[in-house]
Amino acid sequence: MRKLIMLCWGMVMFRANEEAEKLKAEAINYFLIKEIAPWRKDNIDAISETDRKRAEDALSVICTKLGPVVSSYPEWHPVIALGRDKSIPCYRDTQTTPSFPRLDHTRYMANGIITCPYGDTDELIAAVKRSYWDLMQYLSSDDMRFSSLSGWLRMASDSIELRASYITDELITAFKNSDFDYDGSDVLSDVSGLIPLYANTAKPVLIWWSWNNHALESDGTIPPAVAVPLMLSRTLADLSYAQLSESWENMRYLLLGSPHGARSSLLLNQLTVKQLRTMFNGLMDSGAFGPKKG
Repeated sequence: MRKLIMLCWGMVMFRANEEAEKLKAEAINYFLIKEIAPWRKDNIDAISETDRKRAEDALSVICTKLGPVVSSYPEWHPVIALGRDKSIPCYRDTQTTPSFPRLDHTRYMANGIITCPYGDTDELIAAVKRSYWDLMQYLSSDDMRFSSLSGWLRMASDSIELRASYITDELITAFKNSDFDYDGSDVLSDVSGLIPLYANTAKPVLIWWSWNNHALESDGTIPPAVAVPLMLSRTLADLSYAQLSESWENMRYLLLGSPHGARSSLLLNQLTVKQLRTMFNGLMDSGAFGPKKG
């Protein structure tokens, strides 16, 4: 009976458009400020109709330009390398979302991240903007000089260019004009036109990236020329710690991002996934990672 249930589950079709619309609607609903207790006169979460329309417009523009909304990234994705939690040992490094400081109340997209932390948000923007150089310095340290992860980290960090900004009217205007090189103030006290998201006391920040060297596919997904070498270099980094070879089915959640189906995800189309699977299975079938897991 259990095998039959698993077989039927595996045959369920991955409906990318439906998943994308569902996640987008959830993200917009999550960030729009609601009156939790509207009967309270001192309700700090009250928002004017004008500000609500600004927020709706901003979320629509960001999701359109940087979407679709996703739940997680492949473990080999460049933003994982640049936002890597350095406290995790190499042999346990299975991050699928970045760990920049101060991320809070966060949703992820194919090419960006919306986060609405409280407190010192200037630290977050500064950390994102210096992440490449911090990683280069880290890779030259004694701890990482001979690490098996160093090859993937270098390749990944060169694959994208990260940016960060407070979410303001000016940023949204730039995005509407397809100006993705916008560089606003790094200091909250100098920011005007901050768009209210999540809560009036939160400080909405957008992190986004552009891809170097290779353009995205016509459907907006990551091309094989980028995905295959990044996946290979990240998988080979585990070779010195591996004891058993893994099956593609068990590793899809780490290699495709979420949500995903058997043959594609919101980040990778069928052609790219087919190439990833062929390369991954070739590594596992070689026996280099050990006998197959039972």
